[in-house]
Amino acid sequence: MARHRKTSLKRSSRITSYSFKTAIFLALIAASVLAISAITPVVNSDTRCEQSWFYKATAGVLGCFGAASPEAQVNSEADTKKTIWNPLAKSWLTEEQVGLLKLTYDIGYQDGGEQHASLLQSTLLQETIAGQLGRVGHRAAPVGKRSYGVMQVKVTAATDVLDEHPQLGVLHTDEELIVRLMTDDEFNIRVASKFLLFLRDKTSSDAEALVAYNMGLRASKRFEAHEDFYYVKSVNRYFESIVVPFNRKYLGHDSGIISLV
Repeated sequence: MARHRKTSLKRSSRITSYSFKTAIFLALIAASVLAISAITPVVNSDTRCEQSWFYKATAGVLGCFGAASPEAQVNSEADTKKTIWNPLAKSWLTEEQVGLLKLTYDIGYQDGGEQHASLLQSTLLQETIAGQLGRVGHRAAPVGKRSYGVMQVKVTAATDVLDEHPQLGVLHTDEELIVRLMTDDEFNIRVASKFLLFLRDKTSSDAEALVAYNMGLRASKRFEAHEDFYYVKSVNRYFESIVVPFNRKYLGHDSGIISLV
C-alpha cells in the first residue's frame, strides 16, 4: 500500500511539473507574440500584409501584426486622394469639379480680381454644383428659355456678351451657340464671367447682381433686401463651406474676403 502511494505521488509530481513547464512555455510564446506585435507596426506600418517580414517568416499563420492589410492599404490610399468635402451635397468633390473650380478662379481673377473670382466659383457651385447637375437646365422650358452649360447661361445673355466681346468667339446661329455653351466649359465660364461683370455694373451690389443673374436684370429691381434672397444666401453658403477651404488647399492662400455679399 505504501509503495502504491509513493508511485502515485511521483506520477502526480511529474504531471504537475509538466503542466508547470507547459504553462511557462505558453506564457513565453504569448509574451513573444505580444512583443512582436508591438514592434512590427513601426517596421511594417507602410508595408502591405503579404510583403511584411513577419508574415513571410510565419507563413501567414499568425497574421500581419501591424502591416497594413489590403483593405487598410486601399483605404489609406483613398484618404490621400480626398478633395474637399461638400457638406451641402454630403459628398467629396470629384476631380472634374476640382478642375472646373480651378479654371473658374483663373478666369474670374483675370476678369475682375479675387472678389469676382470667388463670386464666380460660388455661382458655379450654385448653378450646377460645378458640373455635377449636368449641362442643361429648365428642360421643360422652350429651347430659347433654357439655360446651358456649367454656369447655366441663357442664349440671350450669351449673345449680348459675344456682341461686346467678339474675341470670345463668333457663332452664327443659336444652335451653334447652344452646342458651344454645352460642350465647351471654358467658353461657358468666360461668357458667364463677362455677363456677371456686366450685371455688376448695372446694379448697386454683388447681391443684386446675383439676383439679376438668377432672375433677370429687370426682375431684380423688384427686390430691396437682395442679401436675403434665397439664391444669394445659397451662393454665400457655397462660398463659406467650399470656396474658402478649396482655395486654401488648391491655390495656397486664405481668402481676404470675410463675406461674399
